[in-house]
Amino acid sequence: MVAVMNQLTDLPNWYIDIFDDAIVAYWRQNPDLASIVTNPLLSDRAWDWCLHELRDKAEEYQRQRHVRVLDTGSCICKSDAVPGLPNGTGALADEIRPAVKTVLQKWSKSGWLDWRSKQRLSIIDPMLFPLVYGRSLVLTDRGRVELEDVFGAYSVATTIAPMHVDLRTDAAAVQKRLEEAQRLHMGVSCDTETSTHYRWSANHQALSCEVEFVGDKGSTQVRITSYINNLHPAHQDIYCAIETLVGRAIPLWNDCLVQGQSGWTDVLNQGHLGPVPLRIITYGAEWENELPE
Repeated sequence: MVAVMNQLTDLPNWYIDIFDDAIVAYWRQNPDLASIVTNPLLSDRAWDWCLHELRDKAEEYQRQRHVRVLDTGSCICKSDAVPGLPNGTGALADEIRPAVKTVLQKWSKSGWLDWRSKQRLSIIDPMLFPLVYGRSLVLTDRGRVELEDVFGAYSVATTIAPMHVDLRTDAAAVQKRLEEAQRLHMGVSCDTETSTHYRWSANHQALSCEVEFVGDKGSTQVRITSYINNLHPAHQDIYCAIETLVGRAIPLWNDCLVQGQSGWTDVLNQGHLGPVPLRIITYGAEWENELPE
């Protein structure tokens, strides 16, 4: 159901055509959508539910210019328009393109850029030079790398980032799990207690930048206050373009937050403070198997 709604909202003018019964009937028979809409799991009742849901989403899209899709335990916002820009994503691209042009010209003169290569190029890759535990120098006592004085801040960094214990392979932690599993006559698996060990690297960490809100209360306008890893502060036009991108994405990000409810079976979702309730709950179902006659 969420797959077909996601695909239908990719169609041009879907938010208008969804109210046209003739077009909706064509969608149901459209061979391009056949892999989804003719799926045995998508019954006529499920299809009708999707249509009602999409008509509600179409009315919201007319107001907000973006739509929530794949909204089960979480959701995704997608849009062809960028709030606050007259030409939507095109205006944002027009702002970013000249800012990036200077970087490409520099790379071309230095021989780093091969226009004939089909390899995708990352103009800004914050993962290229991460923080390496046991090697990288860090600031202490709440030190910060301010954008206005990047090299001055780094010059006083004398402390090496401490090494981290890899809890996935730490002998003491593994032995404790083995003994606990043996006591309970259970196998060793990746449960909720140990799953966090696999989310973070014990060797390195990507370096994020600091962003602060500016402007009037409720405004999503932001300003980058620290160095973006692998982007020289001299490229202020790129910094400004990224600030615009972040600020315009915040309303969509806010609209992705799901509202929690105390009665949910999944306790991890109970405390969510988002504005949007879950539309399709994917857990807690009870199956009734019918034996053939």
